[in-house]
Amino acid sequence: MPAKKDVRLKSTVTVLIIGLMVNNLFPAKMGELARAYLIGEKERLPKTLCFSTIMVEHLLDVLVLLIFLVLLMPMVSLPSWLRDKRDSNWLRSPGADPGSVFRRPAGR
Repeated sequence: MPAKKDVRLKSTVTVLIIGLMVNNLFPAKMGELARAYLIGEKERLPKTLCFSTIMVEHLLDVLVLLIFLVLLMPMVSLPSWLRDKRDSNWLRSPGADPGSVFRRPAGR
C-alpha cells in the first residue's frame, strides 16, 4: 500500500535538481540524503521511505549496468596484453602489487 499517491511532479523535479547540485558541491553522495530529506519534508512522507526508494533506484542502476556488461562482453575485443594469459607483465606493476615496492630486486 503506497504511503501517498499524489506526489507532485514539480516538487519531485525540484528535489532532484537540488540533490544533483548537492552531489556536485559535497562529497560522498550527500545529495542522495538531501533528496530523501527534502522530498520527505515537501510531501510529508517518512524519510525512511524516501531514502529506501533512492537506494532501490541505485540498486536497479547497478543491476542494469551488470546486465549490459554481461550482454556486451562477448562483443568486445580485448587488447593483446589483456588477452594473452602468458604475458603477465601488467600484473607486475607496483600499482597491482603494492608489496613489490618494498621487495629487493633479484640478484642484489
